[in-house]
Amino acid sequence: MWPSYDRTWSETLSLANWAEGAGFHSFWYADHLMSPAEGGEPAGEAHECWTVLAGIGASVPRLRLVSMVSPVTLHHPVILAKRATTTDQGWGMFAPNPPRSNVFMKVLVTDENGHVWDMKTDVYAEEQKPIPWVWNTRLRKMNRRIIGGESGPTGWYQKWYARWECRQWARDHGGQMPEKVELVKVWYSIPSPEQVRKNGYYVAEELLERSGHEKVAYTANCRTEVQGQLPNFIRERDGLPLLEEGEYKEWHKNKRAAWEKRKQRAEEAAAKKAAEAEQAEQQD
Repeated sequence: MWPSYDRTWSETLSLANWAEGAGFHSFWYADHLMSPAEGGEPAGEAHECWTVLAGIGASVPRLRLVSMVSPVTLHHPVILAKRATTTDQGWGMFAPNPPRSNVFMKVLVTDENGHVWDMKTDVYAEEQKPIPWVWNTRLRKMNRRIIGGESGPTGWYQKWYARWECRQWARDHGGQMPEKVELVKVWYSIPSPEQVRKNGYYVAEELLERSGHEKVAYTANCRTEVQGQLPNFIRERDGLPLLEEGEYKEWHKNKRAAWEKRKQRAEEAAAKKAAEAEQAEQQD
């Protein structure tokens, strides 16, 4: 949620309570200095990100709280770390609980002839490796999130990304559908400061090659996955062979019914909370 210059704290808290009641896993609040008004003039006051997150954490304990994102150009790193670790939630991405492993995503596509192609989607591949390796690009962040290098559920990301790879392969190879797409988690353990002090520095590429691990996290069978096939309107536009009737797997969903259920649960939760508050007032 972006900081709004006209949204009160009570409205922000109400949104967080609604998100919890609707079954959301997390609440994101932007930590950017921005001015939406034309000409660069400030449009008004906005709530500070970490103050908002701390307040929500005290009132809505189930939600995972996330800042989008907290740049060190605005915060002293030590103060930012202290804010993160004292907010009433778990903050695995900040000190004193840094990542224990470097995680990458490898995408393997098996074509119609059974040949396996490494799409070289992360910095384990020479073509993608930044210099120095410690730079964390947007690609790296998305790969880590998809493959499970960060907290939170990943199944939704994995299946839809794999289906996109199925379609993209067909688009780039004359409409020929691949057999399957595998998303592989690649990782190695990061030596602790004590280990580095004892054994000396290490080269990340050599450590990955020497002690890295790989595990298939998701496999998409492109002919049977929902929307795993390149649709005919794209095939026709790009001059590719059309699919036979029934080859394209539609996604049949009833989002309105699901939305109505979430809305009903949120309203019931709000009514229950209001009734409890009213009962507490009467008892006082």
